Amino acid sequence: MRLQYTHCRLHSILSSSTHKPALECDPDALAEPEAVALAMEIARYEESLLKAHAELEACTLVVYLFYLTHAANKAIKLLPVKGSGGHLASQRLLLFSKCKEVLGEGLTLLGITPLEQM
Repeated sequence: MRLQYTHCRLHSILSSSTHKPALECDPDALAEPEAVALAMEIARYEESLLKAHAELEACTLVVYLFYLTHAANKAIKLLPVKGSGGHLASQRLLLFSKCKEVLGEGLTLLGITPLEQM
């Protein structure tokens, strides 16, 4: 349920924003600890997939997705898109977009259809 909720929350942020996600990452715009933590968690996705495959343990992916949602929810709370300048908003949207992509792909691999609305 928590995984689906976070996916829906990310979808809502992305679809309701007047800005578009940036095409390229500007690390200087994403220097907050929460942004860095979320980016680092996104970067661990491939490693988690490989480990889950090697061990034949789906729970490895599930645990990773819970860490990802924890980092995402913290970032959503502390890194607002609304009220941010255009460049900062588009950078945050890029981060949230990639997080939603990874979370959605992970849910799909587990046989769960990612929801966009609850």
